[in-house]
Amino acid sequence: MSLLDIFEAIEYDKESWGLDDFCKMDPVYCVLDHILQMARNEIDEVLGYDFINDLTCGLEFNTHGNFMCSSYDFSDEAKGELTQRLDEASSEQLRQLRDNSFVAYFLEQVEIDITEPT
Repeated sequence: MSLLDIFEAIEYDKESWGLDDFCKMDPVYCVLDHILQMARNEIDEVLGYDFINDLTCGLEFNTHGNFMCSSYDFSDEAKGELTQRLDEASSEQLRQLRDNSFVAYFLEQVEIDITEPT
């Protein structure tokens, strides 16, 4: 993620929230939420599974804003369902996901490992 991408993500959130300036913005939240959405798009493209809208357990992944303590919030059920879908993926699909920096970072943050076994 480039510096320009970060500024664009923050500017997008500022405008969509109807704020006049950046004083009340949580830049960490903006970046984490951008990463979540990019990872979501890539996983959906590769696996055909939208881990926010297609969850059967009804408890989704979210970005929790708390300024410098922003993080991802999710249930064990949501993590388990995403893990199951990843376990069912082909080697090529997993390679594609591992090569995507947004997916790699997101999965690391939610403690899902898709590294190749040694």
